[in-house]
Amino acid sequence: MKEEPLSLLRAWSIHNVVCYLLLGLIGSLLIRVLSCLLTATELRIREAHPFFREFWTTFRGGFTTNPRKDDDCWFPFVIGLLEFLSFPVLMVTEHWTFIGAWMGFKGLGQFKRWAEERSVFNRFLICNACVLLWSYFVLRHFVDP
Repeated sequence: MKEEPLSLLRAWSIHNVVCYLLLGLIGSLLIRVLSCLLTATELRIREAHPFFREFWTTFRGGFTTNPRKDDDCWFPFVIGLLEFLSFPVLMVTEHWTFIGAWMGFKGLGQFKRWAEERSVFNRFLICNACVLLWSYFVLRHFVDP
């Protein structure tokens, strides 16, 4: 008897959609805070910038009167939110290759910068590991296989 591959359309459910969405928003916000804390710490150590000023400037991400070239306009937050909402579903339906391919795709655009700035790569790894752990937590508590 041949087993059929798992499908995204197979039976699965979310216990509480509102909580699921809130956990996605909270997770995205926590990852943004973590990323900004790591960036501010790095700038404080490497370039002697004031920690809280750099944290707040990085956290605002371009919503200022004096934008910087590295402002992100909260695009990583939106990408993280989409990951938090889709990863638990991909995990419960055992589509791990999609998650791995997405992580590889995200990393592809930064590999040249990572060769020059190892701390950017480390931030990427830390934040993406947290996304995967948070997604697994949400999967275990809010998604039924």
